[in-house]
Amino acid sequence: MDFVPHNTGSFLTKIFHRHFVNRKPIKQTIRTFLYEEISMGAHSELMVYYGRIPNDAKGKKLAELARGRAWVVYKYSWAHLSMRPFTVVRPIQCLTCRRLHTIESSARIDKANGNKHVVVTLLCSACGALAAYAMSPGLCVLEDSRPLTSVVDVPNWSCKTRGEWCFEVVEPAVEVESA
Repeated sequence: MDFVPHNTGSFLTKIFHRHFVNRKPIKQTIRTFLYEEISMGAHSELMVYYGRIPNDAKGKKLAELARGRAWVVYKYSWAHLSMRPFTVVRPIQCLTCRRLHTIESSARIDKANGNKHVVVTLLCSACGALAAYAMSPGLCVLEDSRPLTSVVDVPNWSCKTRGEWCFEVVEPAVEVESA
């Protein structure tokens, strides 16, 4: 929804050069260059589809390989203490009272259905409007793959100028055959 195309140009150029010219693995290449492209993360999340080709692929036709491929989807999100607390975009203006710069955020760990996850609460200090966002339990910090729940109580997590990138493995949609 907030995609800014001109922020992706240098990112894609770096990725394609490193992957196709230098023959580096695409997954590691993407993760390396995310840290250089925080302007892209401030506006957009990144969805990456990785196709896993089976070991017995040699000699098979392309149509056969497409059916046997296992897809894995990674969602990369950027977090920053003041702009995107725990990857939630904090609005500049309250949607209820329309005042600027009155939104404060807090985060806590919740355990629903046996899954620990982060809940981010946005509160307008002027009118008291409240919004809560439950984050996915699979959301992890990209730097060291720690679950996001492990950094909730860390003071000033993601307050560095560059923020922090997070990721999660998302289950791709499955096409349902109609009867």
